[in-house]
Amino acid sequence: MHPQSPYISWQRTPTPLREILATTAIASLAAPLLELFFRGIFGVIGPQTFLILSPLSVTHLWIWQWLTSLFVHGVPGAGISFSLLIELLFHLYMVWALGGSILDRIPPRSFLKFYLGTGVTAGACATVAMALTGQGAVLGGCTPPLLGILMLWTMLYPTAQLLLFFILPVQSKWLAAGAAAAITLVNLSQGAVVEWVWSMSGLFGGYLAGAMIWGLKSPFSQTHGVDATLHPFWNRLPSMERAGSNAKIVDIKTGRPLAGDDPFVDAMLDKISKQGKGSLTIVERIRLYWVTRRHR
Repeated sequence: MHPQSPYISWQRTPTPLREILATTAIASLAAPLLELFFRGIFGVIGPQTFLILSPLSVTHLWIWQWLTSLFVHGVPGAGISFSLLIELLFHLYMVWALGGSILDRIPPRSFLKFYLGTGVTAGACATVAMALTGQGAVLGGCTPPLLGILMLWTMLYPTAQLLLFFILPVQSKWLAAGAAAAITLVNLSQGAVVEWVWSMSGLFGGYLAGAMIWGLKSPFSQTHGVDATLHPFWNRLPSMERAGSNAKIVDIKTGRPLAGDDPFVDAMLDKISKQGKGSLTIVERIRLYWVTRRHR
């Protein structure tokens, strides 16, 4: 029999995740349009300036920006650019894929608290960094909670293999480590301390939530002593089932485990016998190659 499809339909997406995605998409497209309208017609700043995280959170104590900036991408006055659309689509896709997998383990209400709490904390940390360093930064989008979701996901599936670029198998823990290294290299090499604090707060927030609330371990054994110290401060919250060490291959398109090696090979052999070898897709061919090579 063919393995069950890993794809998640929009109708099956949990309500909190749908609300996050819809709010982010609408706000990120409406805010820059209204910003240009207010500036061009009335000569005043528009909603994008009010909502996105900026030095105004320090000088005018606009602390609501810690929350509202999570749903607004772009730079005030810049309009909607092609790069903004690419960034928005990538963020929405990754939140949907990985967030849907996490929602298999925790209640929707807890996920919503985690998402908003991680983002607000990152915004607060960025504001403190702006006040201490004197650097100004305009920060918008769901980067911090997305990084928090990534960290929490790797704690759930520390030894899972991820199909990077839908083809290359990579252990999930190296994805989180690579993200941390890339953020540090890019931001600190440019002296962007505030941006670094903002992003790393998301990763660190995901780790703290996983260790303190749900008793998960980090993907790296070197921190397991710290993990044990942190767990469980808030054990009143619903527990999360920990992924086993024999985690399955996970598809980055959905964040969910694919069928195991044996069911996959059986399904491919069945497909070849019925439709011929030419019926296999390029992704199926590559995965079949890796599976057979690994079991030699």
